[in-house]
Amino acid sequence: MIDQRNTNPMTVTGTPTLVAGALSLDTNQGLLFNGPTSFYQATDSTSLSITGSLSLEFFVKFASLPGSTKDIVSKASSYAAQLNTSGKLLFRIDNGGSNVTVTSNATLSTGTWYHIVCVLNQGYAGAQTFGETADGATTMFLEDDNGSNKVVNKFTLPEAAILNTVSTRIQYFDEIWAVQARAVVYTDSGGVPNNLVTFSEMQTLNIPNPAWRTMTTIAFPLAPVVVQPGDYNIGLITDTVAGIPKVALQVSLDTSGGDLVKRPDSVSGNPADPFGAPVTSNDDVMTIWCDYTAIARTGLEGTAAVYINGAFDNSAAYTSGIADNANALQISPSAAFNVDEVSVWNRVLTPLEIATHYLAR
Repeated sequence: MIDQRNTNPMTVTGTPTLVAGALSLDTNQGLLFNGPTSFYQATDSTSLSITGSLSLEFFVKFASLPGSTKDIVSKASSYAAQLNTSGKLLFRIDNGGSNVTVTSNATLSTGTWYHIVCVLNQGYAGAQTFGETADGATTMFLEDDNGSNKVVNKFTLPEAAILNTVSTRIQYFDEIWAVQARAVVYTDSGGVPNNLVTFSEMQTLNIPNPAWRTMTTIAFPLAPVVVQPGDYNIGLITDTVAGIPKVALQVSLDTSGGDLVKRPDSVSGNPADPFGAPVTSNDDVMTIWCDYTAIARTGLEGTAAVYINGAFDNSAAYTSGIADNANALQISPSAAFNVDEVSVWNRVLTPLEIATHYLAR
């Protein structure tokens, strides 16, 4: 038996019975497995050894409840959908050191086809910021270097997002300089700013007496843009200002990680102007960050969840991933289940996709 993508042939043990399938418009039949003497299995493969986000989808029907918890579809010690003696569906994920089991709220009845989707969503669920937000113990002047300078840091954006605002912690220091600054976001290519993604308007950085020597957070609203996960450079372009009270400023640094480079090439007011060669150590990290709005979150990131007949049923927090092992994928290896349309996805099926798959039955 070959799967629809012709990548995971299944070995038949025994003689399962052909039965009417779960999909009314599908001419393919379902299969009734009697447990120990008739089941299907697919040899372990890269496409079945999923260690991150996963969706396990199938239809199941049973004539009676099992006498103990039994696997419906499983890859032993990695992931499994099971049925217990009370008619509850169980979704189990194991990474070898920790595991989680989600038990359905709904009770499945005998003699009824159910559309089941078990999802492990390993998507990022943290704060919607990326960059360095902690003030460090050292500072670096961000002021006129022969008319201008640029400071940029490489950081990783973990998910697709709309970028909103770049912020930085600045210390106004002496009444000797006049400075304007613009925030910029570039793609990263091997640690070097590459393509301009978005930028802010130029701001005059000027705080009157007696605010000198105090740390101040400056926000630079960005032109809205949708960006994909990856490495980005967040930075400032500065230039001197004529005809205003002059101020100097310092940008707080942290030495815990990241890549700071100060690039003192000339600035013409054009944010697309290329960055010059770095002139400071990348052991320092500028305190600068970008707030964003995630565009693909479902609210179930970092969880294992169960959907029954197109609707969310239950979930449990889990972020430890799935064990990669050589065990085969088995369908109904130890109990009598009617099973149809088994799919293993290496991504999260969205609630809309799950509902659509159910309604299209």
